[in-house]
Amino acid sequence: MKTMRGKSFLRVTLVGLGLIFSLWAHAESAKGVTAECTVLASTDLAGIEDAPTQVVAAKMVDANHLVPAYCQVQGYVAPQVGFELRLPVSDWNGKFMEVGCGGWCGSIYAEQCNGPLQHGYACVATDMGHKVRASMCCGRITTYRRKLISGTDPPT
Repeated sequence: MKTMRGKSFLRVTLVGLGLIFSLWAHAESAKGVTAECTVLASTDLAGIEDAPTQVVAAKMVDANHLVPAYCQVQGYVAPQVGFELRLPVSDWNGKFMEVGCGGWCGSIYAEQCNGPLQHGYACVATDMGHKVRASMCCGRITTYRRKLISGTDPPT
């Protein structure tokens, strides 16, 4: 299982790097970056060997007090590794960072990209290939904890 996760991270990282280079290779102005960002939504990446990818959304996000303006790209690497890629519009330092999901994989924690974006990094976050609602996760932990304390299954 650990090997599969490592391969998923590698695939998403490689796809992310490809998207970054395709976005910035032709965009020389802010207007050009906005146009390239929008085009990413219809870019066909299904033919990537060992990592067919589908971009489901790409949009520009304006700067705010937390992050500079960036291109937000959402999609998945087949069969189900979801990702959100954030590409800085200006002052890109030429570097790429991938953030993890810690012990709570199953959700995309893209807000972890805020710090790297502030320092000019392009950044990607993934769900490691499965979807979990936080309420499902925490409810199971609470139920397990009650069972440990009482020695019996709690009422559902």
